[in-house]
Amino acid sequence: AFSETYDLCGPLPDCMPVLFVKRISKGWMFRVFPEAWNVCLEKPDGSVEVLKRLDEPKPKLREVAKIVREESFKRYSIFNDRWSKGFGARL
Repeated sequence: AFSETYDLCGPLPDCMPVLFVKRISKGWMFRVFPEAWNVCLEKPDGSVEVLKRLDEPKPKLREVAKIVREESFKRYSIFNDRWSKGFGARL
């Protein structure tokens, strides 16, 4: 999906993508039309867990990112960072 702004989907408000995958802080946003939007948490070991399914037509990206960040911090504190050596156990 093409996006000129920090939001879901692209610049055409009347179009809905059929397949959508977007990397967000600590996780992913995923959708295959007509199913619900999947909010996914990326764990320190690299596995992914679906946290929530949203039936909204187009959820706000900042709200989705907040869900993932809060859950990540609640479970792993600062130890879910894939960029810092020694914290994320992946580098």
